[in-house]
Amino acid sequence: MNRNFTNIIRFGMDECLPAIIRDSKWFMYPFMVYAFKGTNVKKHMEFKSYAWRLSDQEFSKIYNEVECIGNDRDTDLNTACIEMIAQALQMPNGGAIALKVLDVGCGRGFLAEKIIKLGHEVEGCDALDSVQIPKMKYTQALAEKLPYADQSFDVVVCTHTLEHVRNLDLAISELKRVAKTKLIIVVPKQRPFYYTLDLHLQFFPYERALTDRIGLDSFLCKDVGGDWYYEASLGLSG
Repeated sequence: MNRNFTNIIRFGMDECLPAIIRDSKWFMYPFMVYAFKGTNVKKHMEFKSYAWRLSDQEFSKIYNEVECIGNDRDTDLNTACIEMIAQALQMPNGGAIALKVLDVGCGRGFLAEKIIKLGHEVEGCDALDSVQIPKMKYTQALAEKLPYADQSFDVVVCTHTLEHVRNLDLAISELKRVAKTKLIIVVPKQRPFYYTLDLHLQFFPYERALTDRIGLDSFLCKDVGGDWYYEASLGLSG
């Protein structure tokens, strides 16, 4: 199922069901069996209770080994967000100057490949052990510990990653630290239930749940197909 359809399903479950039913372990169990393909279901249902105690290596191992329906789609991005990112990364000066772009939480590289095709120089990082994308340098790293120098990228893109981090403030600080001119973030517009069909730890049901935590002055943030699309100009943020 693509992101556009799963966002419709999530809206129906999260917004239309009474919380006492929606966040019931017994109600959610069959959905979790489906979402995680019947593997380690009980472990994944309780992920929010123990994720904070894991080492970085243990945390990354879960993402390398998890079996879920999300692995069956090319990307977690919906179509409209992909188009907005592409528009934000149009080549400046008539295509004469390529940008240096970092894709934090690049997954298997769907978005990185799109950005490379726009003519930009792209590096990617993720919890995954290895990601093989032609023309992209990959580094295994968590968003809270980016192994890059200050302002080393013109644009930093981070899509469907902040909902997975354990230290949100540190991850945001790192994104801002390595970006020079622009920061683009996409996260799900999701209510904070305990039993979710994913391994999410952070939730952004309202715009300010994201924008206040980022703390920049010059930004665009809007609901795009059930996800928050955030774009900030660091040059004007003060």
